[in-house]
Amino acid sequence: MMPAMTHEKTTPTLTRRDAIGLTVAACACCCLGADESDKPDKDAPPTPKQFSIGKLTDYPNPGFYDAHRKSKVMVCVVDDQLVVMSAVCTHKNCLVRKHEEKVLRCSCHKSFFSDHGTPTEGPAKIALPRYAVKLEEDGTITVDTTKSFAEREWEKPETFIAIKK
Repeated sequence: MMPAMTHEKTTPTLTRRDAIGLTVAACACCCLGADESDKPDKDAPPTPKQFSIGKLTDYPNPGFYDAHRKSKVMVCVVDDQLVVMSAVCTHKNCLVRKHEEKVLRCSCHKSFFSDHGTPTEGPAKIALPRYAVKLEEDGTITVDTTKSFAEREWEKPETFIAIKK
């Protein structure tokens, strides 16, 4: 006669080492992932359509200026031009941020963009659109986000302000 088999449920034990490993992994995921402010916010107030971003003297050096990122635009001085491009990644609509002086990075899915706004790495395949910019008589720069331009239109005069050296 065979002995009766019992089916006891065993609960796996979480060791201290396992708990620390899980904690470290969770922290790493949070740190490497997107900041909550980078993710699309459906309840955010609409971006202003036309607004001032200051004067040319506010942008003395080549590279990105992210002071107007909350308005979903990124200002860049590149090739003796001031351009204003969308700060919204063309992959999944997360906000991009300055990664290096001449590189933007989308922390949601790791797309990278050059100082011209063209994708250089990651899942994004389309360049960041540029917006119309105008140098007003008083020296202020106005951005008009109702007029956007794809990469093939970047030669149009309303997509940049020439910087005289």
